[in-house]
Amino acid sequence: MNEKIDSYQVYKRLLGYVKPYKLAFILAMAGNLLYGLVDAAFIKLIQPLLDDGFVAKDQTFIRWVPFVIIGIFIGRGLASFLSRYCMGWLGRRVVMDFRQLMFNQLLILPTTYYDKHTSGEILAKITYNVEQVANACSDAVTDIVRESASAIFLVVVMLSVSWRLTLMFMFLAPLMSLIMTVVSR
Repeated sequence: MNEKIDSYQVYKRLLGYVKPYKLAFILAMAGNLLYGLVDAAFIKLIQPLLDDGFVAKDQTFIRWVPFVIIGIFIGRGLASFLSRYCMGWLGRRVVMDFRQLMFNQLLILPTTYYDKHTSGEILAKITYNVEQVANACSDAVTDIVRESASAIFLVVVMLSVSWRLTLMFMFLAPLMSLIMTVVSR
């Protein structure tokens, strides 16, 4: 009965508790995607900034750059707020659901369970353990979506700058990783 549980199965089960709050989850994921898109847009802006601003000294471009940069940071802040707020709200709801389920289970347990476990252990499970599970789940989902979106959008930026260099990097990166792994051993 003490089988090792796959982490994918655990997250799949935990995400089942998110179903009643789909809208908040979708908004949080949209915020994460927007965050990755804004980061990639900022990187893409560096080339015109250098070419048109410093080299060509285009006055119209130079006048608009501060507004564009401020807009990018406002967009990044709004995306981060949307993501964090929705994931925080969602996490609070999932914690409340977990605690309610645990409390309902505690009501039907036999008295021998309470003889074997201290009140501190039971209280820790209801307060601390549930909180840690919810935080770990929401942080993991946020990191996976945000970082994956950033990586995908940055690859798109790399392809738009130089597709040949990008393909060469994609080919050489695993090879360099393999060499570093072998050398470090």
